[in-house]
Amino acid sequence: NQNLVESQVGELSLHAFAIAGSAQGENSASSSFSVGVVVNGAVVVTDLKIDTQATVTTNSLINEGDSVSESTSMVEILAINQLTVSTDAGGASVSESVSLTGTSVDIAVGGADNSFNSSNQTSATIADNSAVVAESLDVVASHSPEIDNVAFGVAVSVAVSTGMFGAAIGFSGAFLQSDQSDSIAAGVSDSDVMIGESINVQADDQSTMKTGSGAGSLQVAYGSGGSVSLAPSAVTNKVTVGNVVLAWIGQQPQLGGSLIDTGVTADGSSISAGGVIKVAATGDQTITNTAIAVAVSVAIAPDFASAAGAGAGASSTVTTNNIIKAAVNGVADLTVGGTSGLSVLGTDSGSVDIIVGTAAASIGWFGASIGISLAEIVNNDQVVAEVQNSIIQTGETSTSGMPIEIIAEDRVQLTTKAVATSLSISIGASGAGGKSNITSNANVAASFGDCLLYTSDAADE
Repeated sequence: NQNLVESQVGELSLHAFAIAGSAQGENSASSSFSVGVVVNGAVVVTDLKIDTQATVTTNSLINEGDSVSESTSMVEILAINQLTVSTDAGGASVSESVSLTGTSVDIAVGGADNSFNSSNQTSATIADNSAVVAESLDVVASHSPEIDNVAFGVAVSVAVSTGMFGAAIGFSGAFLQSDQSDSIAAGVSDSDVMIGESINVQADDQSTMKTGSGAGSLQVAYGSGGSVSLAPSAVTNKVTVGNVVLAWIGQQPQLGGSLIDTGVTADGSSISAGGVIKVAATGDQTITNTAIAVAVSVAIAPDFASAAGAGAGASSTVTTNNIIKAAVNGVADLTVGGTSGLSVLGTDSGSVDIIVGTAAASIGWFGASIGISLAEIVNNDQVVAEVQNSIIQTGETSTSGMPIEIIAEDRVQLTTKAVATSLSISIGASGAGGKSNITSNANVAASFGDCLLYTSDAADE
């Protein structure tokens, strides 16, 4: 026997795509001046709001009148988010200019801006004076979207003058901003729940976010009387994840204010289980970010008459502001039978990985090149497991202990890699620098406060 309330976003896929690109050529056999200009850019803006809810509410009754000891029903309240979201923005420009007798100038600009915002909600709840009788109960909010954001820019120009001066100038850039502020909630409030075996209330965030941007600039100039080539390339990534993951029995955990909930009031719920009661909030995100910038400048001319400059810069910052709370708050009557006990778990796991790379090269009689890479992770997560202002009866005896565990844990893996290279084949200079930084400001707390706890043998007395 099974009673199932389920709300699910399954294999739904969303794809936003914008690519701008063009190529042009300008050739002159007798003109004193030849110029080519190409500019391309693409912008993608995505604002995602999808609610996935499974709820038993407003005086709902499941298996009313059944005996707890004889019930074989498995009640499952499941909310599942399995979205696949992909956004891509790219701009590419290719320009060529040739003059046999005059000056040749070529300019190419390619860039992209990808902005993504997610504020989805996934929730599974029993609330508002509802009643459930069953052998087992699962209230689960599972949030596992796959998010892929990409931005790229390409600029290529070639300027050739066999009679005078040649100049090639190009800029490529890619700018990406991804913000995720989703809510994942599983809870039982203001309800009567009588279960023969186990109760499992679980909120699980398994978001996967892959973000990356790249830019490449190649500029080549030749002039019989002199040449100049400039190739800058820049990439900026900013990713912010601030999801809220809550699992509770009784009063919903508070947001804002103190880390541990204060001023918890009576919820009115009555909860009993013959086996274990587990309340778990888990943040298990996987975040990867890549930023690559490449710039190559070539200037060719006789007799020390060429100059080339190349610059590549890439920076990436990932900030996490997640709130993860598991709580039993304000429950006036919570009974755990047998020796299984009560388990309240708040866990922050998963990983954040950043790779930033730059390469710059210049070739000419005179030249300079520089490559700069910056990578930073800031972890501001909050992780709490708490039992506050509740009355709890366990099935254990006073002589062998009380099986209650309250565990809050932060074990996120944070990794950054920054690589910068620079090469100048010229009379000039080259330089490269990289900086990698990780800051963890995580707050973790486990609390048991303002509760009345007694064992079954004490209750019998």
